[in-house]
Amino acid sequence: MDAIPERFRLWLLRYWFGRNLANIISVTGFIGAYLFLFYFNLSVTGKLAGFIAMLPFDGIDGKVARWLKMDNGVGKYIDPVVDKLRNFFALYFLFLNPALVFKIVMGLIFLGEIAVLVPFGIAVCRAFKYRCDDYRKKKKRLDWEVYKAICKDMTPEVEENWCVNQDGKTTMVCYTLMFAAIFLRSIWMDRDEFIGLYVIFAVIGCYFRFYSVQDYRKKFLEWQEKTATKVAKAG
Repeated sequence: MDAIPERFRLWLLRYWFGRNLANIISVTGFIGAYLFLFYFNLSVTGKLAGFIAMLPFDGIDGKVARWLKMDNGVGKYIDPVVDKLRNFFALYFLFLNPALVFKIVMGLIFLGEIAVLVPFGIAVCRAFKYRCDDYRKKKKRLDWEVYKAICKDMTPEVEENWCVNQDGKTTMVCYTLMFAAIFLRSIWMDRDEFIGLYVIFAVIGCYFRFYSVQDYRKKFLEWQEKTATKVAKAG
């Protein structure tokens, strides 16, 4: 009889592992990036190389989620959060190494990334509040299942209005090239041409980030106006 519970526990473990494999990969890449940058006793080049080695996890987790058909769960929210935090870790690490990169460059990039998150964060909070108020008007009790339903209902709207725009994609390409130039400078510190390269890519990236923020701000104002109209009609 003991074999049956043991098989059942094994099945549960496999079931849980299968459902969360993509999330495990995503979080592993995130933790690995943190350990390489701030924990392991390596050279600056070694730390950056370790961080780069963790980047493919970002693409693998999405492919695994789609392969297992588990791309509509909590991982849909974990993945972008983990990606942003990992990028902020990299910015902070570079900010702490002024011999490698100018602090003002990392500071401007950091402010640009925060500026992108502000309208998105406000919109998500207001959308959540609007739906909670709507449930309260219907005299429904807000429990865990209701909150899950609200989040599921919000997802298409958030994805439609706040997906990465073209300027944002161009920004990420520029920042990737900038990071590559910084990595090469960490290998050859006497090659000053890499300073010019990463500064050029950083300036171009900040330029496109500015217009990316403007686009998100415009979308936010349009979304806010539509939401206000819906609230007015609902009474």
